[in-house]
Amino acid sequence: MGLSIDYFERTKVGDIMSRVGTATMEIRQWVNYLSQTALLSIINIVFILVVLLIKLPLIGLILLIAMPILMFIAQRRISQTQPIQREWQAIGNRS
Repeated sequence: MGLSIDYFERTKVGDIMSRVGTATMEIRQWVNYLSQTALLSIINIVFILVVLLIKLPLIGLILLIAMPILMFIAQRRISQTQPIQREWQAIGNRS
């Protein structure tokens, strides 16, 4: 899925560079946001788990056992719905 040579002959180099620069900046911002959000979520989960293990050990242990199981189930659901999501994105890109 690439652009034809005609596209590059019709479009000014500055326009192409501007689009590439903008896309690169958007990707960088998205990755930065995602990494900060993921890191904050992991820190929150670990903090809550430690507090539960100290204050309510039984509930903390139940959570410690349940978390990997729930993460596995969530990952399976995400992988099952990804093809459907890609189809919807393709349909949205066509219109």
